[in-house]
Amino acid sequence: MLSMKSATAAPPTGRLAVAGSSLGLCILVCTLCSGVSTGCGSSPSSSAASSFTAVVDAGAPLPDDAGNGLVSVPFDSAAADNLWATAQCEGGSCTPDAMSAPCPDGGSTTISGTVYDPAAQNPLYNVTVYVPDSPLPTFPAGASCDSCESLFPATVSTSAVTDTAGHFTMQNAPAGTVTLVVQTGKWRRVYSGLQITECEDNTLPDQTVRLPRNSSEGDLPDIAVSTGGADSLECLPLRMGVDPAEYIGGSGTGGHIHVFTGAGGATTSPPSPASYEALWDSTADLMANDVVLLSCEGKETANVTAQNQQSLFDYAAGGGRVFASHFHYVWLDSGPFGAASLAVWQTGAQTIDDSVSFPADFVTTLPSGQQFPEGIALQTWLGNIGALTGGQLPIWFARDNVIATNPVSQAWLALDPGTPAPGATQYFARTGHHDHPFRAIVITRSMSS
Repeated sequence: MLSMKSATAAPPTGRLAVAGSSLGLCILVCTLCSGVSTGCGSSPSSSAASSFTAVVDAGAPLPDDAGNGLVSVPFDSAAADNLWATAQCEGGSCTPDAMSAPCPDGGSTTISGTVYDPAAQNPLYNVTVYVPDSPLPTFPAGASCDSCESLFPATVSTSAVTDTAGHFTMQNAPAGTVTLVVQTGKWRRVYSGLQITECEDNTLPDQTVRLPRNSSEGDLPDIAVSTGGADSLECLPLRMGVDPAEYIGGSGTGGHIHVFTGAGGATTSPPSPASYEALWDSTADLMANDVVLLSCEGKETANVTAQNQQSLFDYAAGGGRVFASHFHYVWLDSGPFGAASLAVWQTGAQTIDDSVSFPADFVTTLPSGQQFPEGIALQTWLGNIGALTGGQLPIWFARDNVIATNPVSQAWLALDPGTPAPGATQYFARTGHHDHPFRAIVITRSMSS
């Protein structure tokens, strides 16, 4: 296990908020893979499921699953074929014993519940829940441009996607002994041995369906965290409920949270390698990770070369996700990202007033004038988990580094017109096809009490 001593104090327990609340300006960078959209949207059909990426934050310890009516099994992708005896399915076709007979009066056998983060504290939006008909695929290591469908089994008997309250209902579910899978991107957990009653709504007990907190419970993505003197992003997975045993220094096996040391960042025991020497030194080192979180160093990122900029660009173009904030404009206002023209930047600290928070409004309309469904959903979800004040998001340590986002980007949050920096962008993402952002939302703990 990797132990850490943070250079910055962890934020106090409080409401959840989008990353601008403690980090100032936030940027999520995802560029398109050639010919492949890595953002997935609708509920899966019987032939394939859909994928979403969400990273959330929570603050309470994980409850014990014992006695909650669900059986969670350790999952090994290589041994996935062992699961299908309970569903009595072969080659994507189910025997009559594994399928529900027609219900009287047009009724249906349903499975419903709420999906939570690994800490079982915050309900999650856009998580796929399904009953598989065929073996679960083994995930590819690291970032890739694989299609969303490649992360899911070839066929499912029923599926649903959670709403902004984290709730799902699967219609026409098989009865008897059923295997249920909860998945968002490479987060995946298998629940085996559920007893489903035919022609009834089978509601799963609250706070029993959640994402895995360690590899013994299921699959997790590989997340690299570069520490910094002005952030404690390395603590974020812990607040989500991820097991401390998943932390390791640098790349390699044995854990899924890979810590690298940035300028002024947390120290670890044993020592973690320097970010500029072992993370963004090459595209290959970056590509080993599904997500890269760059902590603010309190100044323009140290030890960033033109080649480093190219490596980060190639990583994002290869399917990787990058979280950046504030002084990380040094990665984005020149080099290949600068050529991509994500935004119009103004450099420097661009401090507004760090003694107070400022209200931010959600962007709910696209530049075309059409609705921005993801912005609407984000506002609703954050309201559901108690993160908003009067329908707005309190932003601590707000910054004004983005004068405007360009057409390749989509703003999600901007300061209220009544603030000293009216309309200042606080969160934006690189867009995907049809001017819709990739569905990757990064959440951190608010500094508000």
